[in-house]
Amino acid sequence: MVAASCGSGASHEPIYIERFDSIEMIYTSLPASERVAVLSRYTPQIDFLQTLYGVSSADSAMAQASASEAVNVFGPDIKKRITDLSAVEERLGQLKASLKEVLPTAEMPARISGIILPYRQSIVTADSLMLVSLNHYMGPDYEGYAIFDPYTRRQKNLDLLPYHVAEAIVTSAYPYQYSENATVLSRLLYEGAVIETLRRLFEDADVAVLMGYDSAQMQSLMQNESTLWQRVVDRGMLYDVDRMTAAKLIDPANATSIVSSDAPPRAGRFLGWKIVNSYTRSHSEVSAAELLVPDFYLSDSALKEANYSPGN
Repeated sequence: MVAASCGSGASHEPIYIERFDSIEMIYTSLPASERVAVLSRYTPQIDFLQTLYGVSSADSAMAQASASEAVNVFGPDIKKRITDLSAVEERLGQLKASLKEVLPTAEMPARISGIILPYRQSIVTADSLMLVSLNHYMGPDYEGYAIFDPYTRRQKNLDLLPYHVAEAIVTSAYPYQYSENATVLSRLLYEGAVIETLRRLFEDADVAVLMGYDSAQMQSLMQNESTLWQRVVDRGMLYDVDRMTAAKLIDPANATSIVSSDAPPRAGRFLGWKIVNSYTRSHSEVSAAELLVPDFYLSDSALKEANYSPGN
């Protein structure tokens, strides 16, 4: 199987996603001989479950997973709603090829497995294994997601999974480096660098989608960019070293209420990307790797060199 890369005309081998979730659902009903085969084939996944459940036995870890509330609640619905991952696998094949060009120091995990986990986090990395919690990708209309805010529900779309995988790879390879004097601006620049890297990895993707916005939210951010920026500056947030201030600007929520009760969520990421985008327009040679390191986002001159003008 090969898949066409959207927008490039090139073809790439799809990246297979193991359906470990289907094994979780049936493990306790398997005969002993098949259980042994499962324990042999899925050693990395089961090692993770052993740590999760705090047990030394691989069989016990699988038995606990199979009987868990998460599997019992979500398993039947995953079986109905997520029957085909081929489109996602094709997109991941494109991502692997793009990584070689855009961010060669980052690599696709050796194995990617669908799993059912009781975490709010949808993607977990464990060494060379990436676990994708499929109970987070059953569609925004899934009634089990009613407790989440609208922004978070919209992310629970299978079409967005490749972007989430890409972000997990980027942020694992280049995590934000905290320091005592790290300002809110440095975190905005880092978040902007992550979005810019995703934009380069998926050149055919709408940047609004990469940031998790619908068209109305993106339009609101574009129209009110100057106002949002001015409030961040006037309220002394930009050079604040309080991590909570940064979190309120970039974390998922109903709105970025620290600047406005009706500002779309994670507006700080949008502002960070606009600054980084402005920087790259005058520094066209800068690589993604150069944007994702402290030398850039902790630099005292990055904002000045970006020549950022809100609304442009």
